Amino acid sequence: MVYKIFVTMKKINGFTIIELVLVILLIGLISGFVGGILVKETDFLKLLVPRKEAKLEGKLIIERLKRELREAYQNSYNSGSNVKFKIPYQVFKGYTSVMINLSGDKLYLTTDNNQSVIGSSIVYFNLTSLKWSPQRDFVRLTIKYNKDGQIIEQIGEVYLRNTR
Repeated sequence: MVYKIFVTMKKINGFTIIELVLVILLIGLISGFVGGILVKETDFLKLLVPRKEAKLEGKLIIERLKRELREAYQNSYNSGSNVKFKIPYQVFKGYTSVMINLSGDKLYLTTDNNQSVIGSSIVYFNLTSLKWSPQRDFVRLTIKYNKDGQIIEQIGEVYLRNTR
């Protein structure tokens, strides 16, 4: 009977210390690998989010310029980085001049007595006439701006509404 208890005690299965150490090492290696991937992805995301915000800011600048230019009279503007054009002014039943110019790293919109900054850190601004037709003109706006050492380019195109 004593012999039977001894035999049954030997047959109890369990983990040895070596097996436990190997499992702990394996879990450590897998978690280190997965952790490294997650750290690299979060670093990439930290670079991506500011660039996305900068592109949104540039898009807002382009939309503002398109809104102003859409009302410009046909053939009343010049191409280049300092643009002047005429838009209808309903109060006096005439027109007013609008100027968009790049000075330093700021883009300004100037109307009669009002000057406002549209965007900052602007490196390049250009307005190019693409098509002159008897009905409508088609122009392209290009801005390049510096965001955290990266140059980002935005392009917008607009048809002018007014003819004279």
